[in-house]
Amino acid sequence: MNKTQKRLDKNSIRKMVMISILGVIIVVLQAVATMISSAGLLPVAFTLALVPILVGSAMYGIGTGTILGTVFGVIVFIIDPTAHFLMGMNFIATAIICIGKGALAGFTAGLVYKLASRLSSLAAIILAGIAVPIVNTGLFVLGMLIFFKDTIIGWSVASGSASFGTYVIFGLCGINFVVELCVNLLLATAIKTIIGQAGKKS
Repeated sequence: MNKTQKRLDKNSIRKMVMISILGVIIVVLQAVATMISSAGLLPVAFTLALVPILVGSAMYGIGTGTILGTVFGVIVFIIDPTAHFLMGMNFIATAIICIGKGALAGFTAGLVYKLASRLSSLAAIILAGIAVPIVNTGLFVLGMLIFFKDTIIGWSVASGSASFGTYVIFGLCGINFVVELCVNLLLATAIKTIIGQAGKKS
């Protein structure tokens, strides 16, 4: 085995290990976020699992982003109380929403980073960090409107919302979207550093 082949094998192993670690981090972060939300310790439900998706997408590309996004979607489908509630009405639609939005959010993160990296690494991270929560939340809302509109109407009435549209914006999207967006943007420099250090070791 020549030196080039050894280097390729070493990089492949490092990549697989890093993707596995990021996958585990996603599972842990989402489990913790779900427990905090279920316990009512915070007034809003949000996830930090979008950060490792962003890191993996920036480091290894669109395919890795899609894989990590899928991991995120699967864990949400398995442990999220809202997903469990929706499963009782339409199991397949719930799976499509949870897993689909996660996978597409990861895909988008990788795509946006790849395109925007021509500007600068930091700009690419910021733009990808904006795109991920938009796609994740946007597809969730779209999926709910397609498959569970009657349920949303019921939630809107129960919440006493002034209008259906107001509830969709502030109820389904809510502060959690803003929090996720802000977390991604605040950690942009740290993510850039992580990616830079990983690049030096490769």
